[in-house]
Order: sequence, then C-alpha cells, then structure tokens
Amino acid sequence: TRQLQSTTFTFDVSIHEIFVTLAVGGCVVQAETSGLLEIEHLDALIRRQRCNWLAFVPSLTSVFITSTTIAPTVRNVANVGEALPPGLCARFFDRCESQVQWWNLWGPTECTTYATVQEVRAADATQMRVSIGRPCKRRSVYVLDSALQPVPIDVPGQLYVGGPGVAQGYRNRPEINGSFLQWSHGSITDEVLYCTGDIGR
Repeated sequence: TRQLQSTTFTFDVSIHEIFVTLAVGGCVVQAETSGLLEIEHLDALIRRQRCNWLAFVPSLTSVFITSTTIAPTVRNVANVGEALPPGLCARFFDRCESQVQWWNLWGPTECTTYATVQEVRAADATQMRVSIGRPCKRRSVYVLDSALQPVPIDVPGQLYVGGPGVAQGYRNRPEINGSFLQWSHGSITDEVLYCTGDIGR
C-alpha cells in the first residue's frame, strides 16, 4: 500500500491515512499542505510516488477529475469528510480506469474516524443520495427513536455509533458529554453510544 497523506495532522482522517497504512507495512506519501489545491502538483506527486490509495473530500475529487485523470497506479479512492453528491459519481467513473474502487466512508471524530463503508458504483449517480453503507469491523451503528428504541426499516431516526473506537466523552468537558450514553437492548448491555446528530434510515 502506498497511501497519499493529503490531510493535515489535526484532521481525524489523518489517523487512518498514517497509522492504518503503517500497521499493514505500507508507505505513507506526505503531500505538502501548500500544494493540495494545486492539482498539477498533486497529480504529479501521485504519479511519481506511484500512490495506490487516495482519500479526498468530494469537493477536491470534483476539482481533481475536472483537471486530470486518476493515475493508473491508483486502486482505491476513499470519499471522506463530506456527503457524496450523486452527480459526482458518473463524472468520477468517466475519468478513471476500471481497476479503481471508490469507497464512501462516514463517521464522526468521536468514533475515531470511520464508522461505515460503502463501495460507490456508477449506478449511484441515479440515486437521490449515496448510501453511507454498513458498519465497519468492530463498529455498530443504530437508527433509534426518541425513546432509544430501534426504528423499523426505512423509518428515519437518529444515528448512533458504538464499538471500541467510540470515545468515553470529552476530556474535562462534562457539560457537553450528553451525546454519549450507555445503552442496553436485547443481548446488548451497557454499550457506549455516541449520538451523531445525523438522521438515517
């Protein structure tokens, strides 16, 4: 794996770019922050360093594919940090080789970067919204009502995230820890959940 590290160290996505890549024996290629919005510079770095993993917010992906094509060494592109507009899907697949897999990754900082993943396909261009997918390994995602009960399929509710990556709260900020709670349901006992504030179904 040769991962382009294109986010600042203060952005939670950098945790995945750096530590997950190094944990599997990969190489992290650091891009200069000053050159991130210079598409020619970024494209040249990807090609020169033969990067095969990229993580872009959709707004950067849009500018990138308008200016150039995805380098032939790239095998995976992760959509992060923003909702993925369906209209970007058709443009993306028109501008990259068939070997590229595009992943829509979602998750708040409070659950250590990512909670769900979905492979994006060209057919998603015809949908009203691109799905955020299913929970990543060792993550749990629940759609709950105001009484903290799971809602039926296709019924909107609040999105909650659980699993080992969820924080226990904000350090020395008890007054804003109301978004974290212990939840029990069926065989699940006292799982720490984070209320994301997002609506899902």
